Amino acid sequence: LAEMRQELASLGSRARCYFTPHLLPVNRGILTTAHILLDEPVEQKEVERLYMDYYKNEPFVRYQRPSLNAVRGSNFCDVMVEASENRVVAVSVIDNLVKGASGQAIQNMNLMCGWDETLGLMNPGMLP
Repeated sequence: LAEMRQELASLGSRARCYFTPHLLPVNRGILTTAHILLDEPVEQKEVERLYMDYYKNEPFVRYQRPSLNAVRGSNFCDVMVEASENRVVAVSVIDNLVKGASGQAIQNMNLMCGWDETLGLMNPGMLP
């Protein structure tokens, strides 16, 4: 939550953000819902464009309907947003054993060593 608020502030936003990680009976994965309360209404297409533009060069973030099955065993984060009046709800999923731990370490090592950050990490999720 602190990082989300930091990034909103770095963009000059006064939006308030609330973050809820959901506890589910799954072996691996985290489903998260974040509510962002805005001072002014925003249109769905505008929020989608902002997300797609922001993450367009991030190889592991996909703007699509979040599904834990789709990210299991992968380094991907799937995210989607819904805007209504002064509220944006962002839902995301990751595999906490890959993206949340080991995959993040490999991605950081790749960057630190000057290698392509996707090296060894582009495998699709394991279904089912």
